[in-house]
Amino acid sequence: MSNNSNEKEMAVRVECYPEEALIDQVISIQVLNLLPFTSVTISAWIEQNGKHFGSYSHYTVSEHGDVDLSKECAEPSGLYVGVESMGLFWSMVSVPGQRTGERLYQSEASEPLAFEIRVYDGHLCWDELWVKYEERGVIKAGCSEENLLAKKVVLRSYKAPDVSRIVVETGRIRGTLFIPAGLRDGETRPGVIDMFGSRGGLLEMRAALLASHGFVAMALGYFYYKDLPTELRFEYEYFEEAAHWLQSQPNVAPGGIGMVGVSLGAQITLYMGLNCPIVKSAVGIGHPPTFGTGTKFTRAGQLVPCLNLQCISIVIQNDGMRSMQVEYDLEKYFTFNTSHTPSLLIILGAEDTMVKGSDVTKWLDTLSDADRSMVEVAVYEGAGHLIEPPHAPLCSATYHKWLKGVAYYGGTPKLHAVAQEESWKRIRDFLWNTLGKGYTKSRL
Repeated sequence: MSNNSNEKEMAVRVECYPEEALIDQVISIQVLNLLPFTSVTISAWIEQNGKHFGSYSHYTVSEHGDVDLSKECAEPSGLYVGVESMGLFWSMVSVPGQRTGERLYQSEASEPLAFEIRVYDGHLCWDELWVKYEERGVIKAGCSEENLLAKKVVLRSYKAPDVSRIVVETGRIRGTLFIPAGLRDGETRPGVIDMFGSRGGLLEMRAALLASHGFVAMALGYFYYKDLPTELRFEYEYFEEAAHWLQSQPNVAPGGIGMVGVSLGAQITLYMGLNCPIVKSAVGIGHPPTFGTGTKFTRAGQLVPCLNLQCISIVIQNDGMRSMQVEYDLEKYFTFNTSHTPSLLIILGAEDTMVKGSDVTKWLDTLSDADRSMVEVAVYEGAGHLIEPPHAPLCSATYHKWLKGVAYYGGTPKLHAVAQEESWKRIRDFLWNTLGKGYTKSRL
């Protein structure tokens, strides 16, 4: 065998298993054929929605000449420390030079996210990894090629390849329906409506992932999407229509559906869970059961009470970021409707700057024992406001159109990552336990 063949065979390489995976699946990442006891930087990069996000970690190569992220300890000089199989993903941040408050998200879940894993010789920092260069007279920025030892692309998806994606435009309803693979005539699964918050538009991420785990899930748009309203004015009847439409689908189990919402979506989700008989279970992430100030929610033409402006004060920090301090009015909290008995799950981050766990505890104290038994509350230490599916990077700040500036949402990256992983399992278990009894298998 020639020397060139030996050099090629022993070249540094990155091995990832699997190379294509769901976003919540743990990936094995190993770097092989390194010099023992040398220093390396392992980084991850992605360009999404025209923005760049990255992470990096520092390792010392083992005596065997490899780095296994599931076994080796990352050193404190990187973006995370310790043994972290998925640390490269949850520690990602907006790369230097971009505006504050960028968020890694996927509006349409039909295509996977492509992450590039890169390995560099030595312990490098942002200034050495993310460089500016000139191309045809234009100054650009990108990953450095200097000291690069190896790279590998990993595809991570919110939607499993065989999950069906159907655009929904029926009556007033606008959204996307995701149906698990392989369902035959007569085979049903629990139905779930999913909504995000005050950024508006339509985010398909969580609905697609729920369908990838066996639910029939619809990402529901409700404002700033197609021909829907552009203001915080909503009608109970729109969400009721969506719930009945989803329940009527042939692959949706009878007996009621579930709803999941975050922030503004959580307000609507919890209200629907308490007031709409067809909504059997509701998961609210990042908000107590009340409508925030500025939200105009009507039912049968009558305005449902919301918080007054006097309850909220906006704090502008030295760096210009905004946060809210809210004194919640218990008289504006939702009440149980005796016509049905829903199951509620409320998920909060202990470091959420918008909401405090005590805001829900005060409400719980007003409930009867019977009503209280239908509510689960989970408060996660170190988590911020936007608790998303596992391994997503912490979004501690983003532009908030209603606050007219960058809003600070709180959270500590590692603890927030733990909260996302644990809460995701809890959400799936909760939905299955409250909705799954009605599902049927194929009669074929």
